[in-house]
Amino acid sequence: MSKLRMLVLSLGLVSGLANAALPLFNGHGAPGDVHIDNGGPVYLNGKQMALKKVNDNFYEARGQGVVLSIAVMPDGSPSVSWTGKHRAHGEIIPTEK
Repeated sequence: MSKLRMLVLSLGLVSGLANAALPLFNGHGAPGDVHIDNGGPVYLNGKQMALKKVNDNFYEARGQGVVLSIAVMPDGSPSVSWTGKHRAHGEIIPTEK
């Protein structure tokens, strides 16, 4: 196998490992119930939200007057917070499994 081919394959594996997709998440906060499927989409109170990938570890979901900020931690677990009208904000607490 050529050195160039090995290099391309190696870089492909490394970049695949560094890409953190949205993990499965169920939680509750002041705006309501949040459900995130593996890799998206994101739902608030059963309604799908518009999802934007900011970078490999941070996403924003918008809808119903709320912005959900979703950070994927190094261990793969999500940290979800929300921002609403008039500076309202808080954390989305994971529900028990």
